[in-house]
Amino acid sequence: MTTYKKIILLAALLGYVGVLYGYFMDNSLFMMISAMVYGVLLLVFALLKYTGETPETRKTMEELREEKQILEAKVETLTEEKERYAKAMEEAVLQKEQAAEQERQRAEQERQKAEQALEEAAQKSEEWMTILPPGEATEEKRETIDIIQIARQTVEELKPFAQKVHLEIQISAPEESILVKADPSRIRIMFRNIIDNSIKYMNRAGRLVITISNLGDDIFIVLKDNGNGLPEKETEHIFELNYQGSNRISGNGLGLTQAKAIVNSYGGTIYAKSNVGKGMGIYVQLPTD
Repeated sequence: MTTYKKIILLAALLGYVGVLYGYFMDNSLFMMISAMVYGVLLLVFALLKYTGETPETRKTMEELREEKQILEAKVETLTEEKERYAKAMEEAVLQKEQAAEQERQRAEQERQKAEQALEEAAQKSEEWMTILPPGEATEEKRETIDIIQIARQTVEELKPFAQKVHLEIQISAPEESILVKADPSRIRIMFRNIIDNSIKYMNRAGRLVITISNLGDDIFIVLKDNGNGLPEKETEHIFELNYQGSNRISGNGLGLTQAKAIVNSYGGTIYAKSNVGKGMGIYVQLPTD
């Protein structure tokens, strides 16, 4: 084979490589130009072959045809693999979306079940529905109780409902027991209503920390969660009857109102602090006697 023919043949091969490159890079213009160059060079080579073909050149052309067939087979294989990969990716994305939707539905069902359970528990206890007027607690109904023990019992009672919404409740106190003269059932209702409020309005996994301390003749209780919280203007109204705020959830709306009535009946004070995204804090002061 002459040097001239070798150059033309090499250029034709480069043109064919250009066609393959344009195909895989999805560049139609480049692939079309490469195909035209490839075709012209093959035509020139064929003319040269026709005018001066030898047994040696025929053998070389046969080898080139075999090489071409091998390359075409590789291109076909790569194309099939590309299609299979694209199909597998589509199926993976679809499965991921379906799994996410199923998880969302499961979480929503769990939230609804927890809310329903809390509502049923509230309906079973008439004392939850009673709003005490200030000053109703009398000496005859009072007894010396351990307020930390009452808090622990209430937390244990509501623990199943807290677990359903992934709320962890912790009690922190510097002493093993703190004594106060009060009606144990009403103190339990006060704790229950405030904790129940956190369980219903957290809307996400979180923590509620109950801190109880004694300073002089007063007991200070702080119930602080790390939920979504409320705007400061709405927080001012959460102890009002039937007030639920912008994060409205079905319920009777009496919990915090009743808790405030109980605290007031013992001559104590209760207030709330909250900001959006910073949780809700309920602060209670009760006299020990």
